[in-house]
Amino acid sequence: MAIDLKGSQLPLAAIPLIGTETAFGLQNAQDVQIPIAAISPLDNIASLTSGVASSGTSDTAILSAQIVLNSVAVGDTFTAECGGLSSSTGTLIFKLHCGAAGTTSDPTIWTSTTSAAQSANAHAYCKIKAVIRTIGSGGTIVAEGWAIASGIGLSTLTGTLVTGAVNTTNAFFLTLSVTCSSGTFTANFGEIRVT
Repeated sequence: MAIDLKGSQLPLAAIPLIGTETAFGLQNAQDVQIPIAAISPLDNIASLTSGVASSGTSDTAILSAQIVLNSVAVGDTFTAECGGLSSSTGTLIFKLHCGAAGTTSDPTIWTSTTSAAQSANAHAYCKIKAVIRTIGSGGTIVAEGWAIASGIGLSTLTGTLVTGAVNTTNAFFLTLSVTCSSGTFTANFGEIRVT
């Protein structure tokens, strides 16, 4: 079976090993690097283990995933998605951030249009794809996505495609967030994965 190595690296510590044997006959498996392409595309980088509710009317991080330094290649793609319920009539805005902090203070690379007013127990879902366009200290990333709130589609906020800066020679984060204008939005499902 051939594997496209793409030059991407991921610490072996991220791969479960069987028993106490060393990987590939090496004594220090923590320092071994393997290609990101060898990881199944279905592997989650991060996922929610319990519900996360928005806080006040500010942008609230739902989920954040750290991408290992020097682990991406041009064309590598990530998917961020979440689904949950509103508590009242607030409007929703979903965002994807990329940067070194792993918080909503990182630059925004994708924003949904604002939803209509929700109702108690109204469902909403968001899915965003982000792709690495260039790598290195001056790397770039772009994202596109959509959301649904109370059965109404929310497209990308009108405007040109945002090209985010990302230094791939350092670890960086992708952070999915939501703003709810009234009440709360609780994400009951969420994941960021390599796709």
